[in-house]
Amino acid sequence: MVISHRIAEDTLHVRILQELDVTNRSAAALQIESLVHAHRPSRVTVELPTDSPSPMTFSALARAQRM
Repeated sequence: MVISHRIAEDTLHVRILQELDVTNRSAAALQIESLVHAHRPSRVTVELPTDSPSPMTFSALARAQRM
């Protein structure tokens, strides 16, 4: 698993557990998308794994944001 999550007060809190690469960025984006569709939160927060995330991590975040 590349992400963890929790729901608190209608907010979905997602934590990306590791830097993403080509092999797992799609999985992370799909997991986030599935959680949003399942829980329908009013807000989503994302915690990144480092202060300067990789381009693949940003790519997954951008893909999830576009949905």
